[in-house]
Amino acid sequence: MTSKQQTSVLCLVLVCVAISGCVITPPDISISFLGDVETAGNQVQVDGSIGDSMSDNTYHDVRLYSYDDEKKLLQVTPVGDLTGRLEVSMTIQPIPKYIIIYSDDFWENEDTDDFWETRDVTVMYLERMENGNYSRRGQATSPDELPVNPAAG
Repeated sequence: MTSKQQTSVLCLVLVCVAISGCVITPPDISISFLGDVETAGNQVQVDGSIGDSMSDNTYHDVRLYSYDDEKKLLQVTPVGDLTGRLEVSMTIQPIPKYIIIYSDDFWENEDTDDFWETRDVTVMYLERMENGNYSRRGQATSPDELPVNPAAG
């Protein structure tokens, strides 16, 4: 095989490898809470912000749902429409096991642009641990992955 033929074969192999199913996965959009969750007596004070990390979507009617250990609804707090970051401050009584950020738009809003086809939305929720502190949990990509689905109740 001549040098020119070897170069042609090598180029053909490189092109085949480059286009053989390589898929670029878009980054997820993450709805998360940043701030403080403090327990005092029989109540919890939540101060911080809810934010969308990767898009300029608007999510309407965002609410914070709080549930007890038996997943019984304790309180629903409307926080408004979310574009970017949204400040929140609320007191929950009695102390909840779960605090869930929720909007129907999280699951219905497909984000598309010129480069990415679609991006999944992951939603973080808070869970009270055995030591009484709240841990940021989550990565729910559908309402059924949340500890309680607010839309089902």
